[in-house]
Amino acid sequence: MIDLQTPRGLSVRVPEHDSEDASAKFNIEDATGITHYYGQQGYVIVRNVFSPKECETIKGLWESEVKPFDGFMYRQTTARAERHVKNDKGWIMNPILNLQSVDPAYFPNFRRYAT
Repeated sequence: MIDLQTPRGLSVRVPEHDSEDASAKFNIEDATGITHYYGQQGYVIVRNVFSPKECETIKGLWESEVKPFDGFMYRQTTARAERHVKNDKGWIMNPILNLQSVDPAYFPNFRRYAT
């Protein structure tokens, strides 16, 4: 587990490995289980929606286009345009609003791949 602080000072424990994560995980075929869990918890983890190659591609595009960007992007928690807030591990701590809608002028490959 990694112990982090949110920009507002809240402590968060983030699992690094599947064995550290107690969250239920579902297969894409289990629509009933997914729907029920989401209704109860407000989130759901669905396994194998994307292939390992697709995951590596999107992670690479994140690292090369989104993460190094030093301009303003709209944020989920504030709905305002802000620069990235990174912790000492380089993680972006202020989540991006509507990641699938990032500006294609700045993130052409990420946007093309993600939509």
